[in-house]
Amino acid sequence: MRLHGPWHYEPLARTCIHADGRIDELPGGLPAAGTMKLPAVWHGTPLDGFRGRVRWTRRFHGPRSLEPHERLWLVFNGVDYFADVSLGGRLLGRHEGYFDSFDFDVTPLIRPRNELVVDVACPAEADPTRPHMVRGRRESLCPRFVGGIWRDVVLEVRSVAFLRDVELATHIEGERGVIMAKGLIVGDAGTRLGLELSIDGRHAASARFEASFDPMPFVLEAVVDPVELWWPRGMGAPRTYAIELELHGHARTLAAASSLAGFRRASLLVDSVGSANIEFNGRDQPVVFRDLVAVANFGPPTTAAALRTRASAGAGHGRVEIWRTGGEVLLPESYELADREGIVILQETPAPADCRDATARDRVRPMIQSLRRLLSHHPSVLLDHELASRA
Repeated sequence: MRLHGPWHYEPLARTCIHADGRIDELPGGLPAAGTMKLPAVWHGTPLDGFRGRVRWTRRFHGPRSLEPHERLWLVFNGVDYFADVSLGGRLLGRHEGYFDSFDFDVTPLIRPRNELVVDVACPAEADPTRPHMVRGRRESLCPRFVGGIWRDVVLEVRSVAFLRDVELATHIEGERGVIMAKGLIVGDAGTRLGLELSIDGRHAASARFEASFDPMPFVLEAVVDPVELWWPRGMGAPRTYAIELELHGHARTLAAASSLAGFRRASLLVDSVGSANIEFNGRDQPVVFRDLVAVANFGPPTTAAALRTRASAGAGHGRVEIWRTGGEVLLPESYELADREGIVILQETPAPADCRDATARDRVRPMIQSLRRLLSHHPSVLLDHELASRA
């Protein structure tokens, strides 16, 4: 059940955050309370430019019944930047970040009528040269931008076992393509489970497990032989494979994860004056970089339609176009479109991976791990901290 709008919102305070994480309240008037259909960014709304704390409230009816083996989870797919979540007056927890998902088991708290309260805070940086929040180039390009609850909030029914932190990765060995699926199985201890990986609708690999009290890691590998390679526009066909991961138990499918994946070799070489070449599947090609997000309008996350329009408007003139994200994490459908249409995206990390400050590195590290989990299977995506190199 998607908890789309309308949500009621009430601005609580203007705030700023220091490099050490300390948050101060600031004087000044507040925008009026109101309602807004979510998910939505604050850009272009009555909250446009507001840097502070806003309370969001959504009332909803609980599901009429759950099977004995089912649990109900509250899932947030993206909140910018701090989120304190309460249900029925009970604090569920806090999350920090802007694009990674987080969830709570709310089965014992759900009633016929429920009230969900989310305090969202995106303070201004007290010292923009030493930002505490890991938001890519948003702080420098558009200091007033706030995403808020910018992706879906859903109530999700999960069974006695489910999949968490699933990551797909591909690599090439000679003429073969190898896909690796890894993650965690979470379930009731003693539950017998089967995990199956299929590629383009055909069985490719499987394994059996017995759930334990702690989340159980899994790794499945499958081979595509011979493999068809993914190519950017102008170099060949952008071949993708449909990957399906299913968790079975109790004579039913308990959980599933599906995605597109592709196989390619790519390395990027940038010289000291900014000229670049990319080697794609053993072929060298000059590169032209383009910024996906215009500095003058660093607003809502890029949609698939916007990506298609911008990529179509560009002209490579015999060069591979590479679209730089500026640290922005796009909507999932944008990456899928890039996979299908051969658009190359250079996914820049939300902050430099080589931060000299140890505390800053600690904040960046989980962001990079989340990016890898989200994007490593997309053949259209070059992760800058892994694939880009400088001469």
